[in-house]
Amino acid sequence: MSYSISFTVPTKAEAKARVASEMDAIVASQPLHRIDRDPVVAIAGSFIDLLRDDDSKDVQVILSGYLSYDGHSFDDVKPNLNTLSVSAVAYSVPRAAIATDADVGDAAEAEDRAAEDRAADAEALDDDTSDEDRKADPDDGDAVRATEG
Repeated sequence: MSYSISFTVPTKAEAKARVASEMDAIVASQPLHRIDRDPVVAIAGSFIDLLRDDDSKDVQVILSGYLSYDGHSFDDVKPNLNTLSVSAVAYSVPRAAIATDADVGDAAEAEDRAAEDRAADAEALDDDTSDEDRKADPDDGDAVRATEG
């Protein structure tokens, strides 16, 4: 059972509260994480507390973790855990460099839009270049070379 959390908020207090609420949501959907919820919240909170207080910066948190066990039911009171993992990262980041949660979109979608824009710009530039201009500059990668035939 695994989880991944990533968010940016204005203050350390909000970051710690958000970790707790995110872990509560994970426990609601993956009940076995009730076992590691409190240690994860404590670890993340410890890291967040180590950041310097700076009103010009936001707090960015990235958490991921998993646990595995020998057992047949997620409802085991105390399953036989054989692996537990948590990765916790807390950043102090410039406020101007961070998009709000509402602004955050799919990075792949944004890259696709940028690629489409570059292709449209290249096509527009290509449309503005006459065949005579292409023939005149044989070093141009788009040059059209006259052939006899």
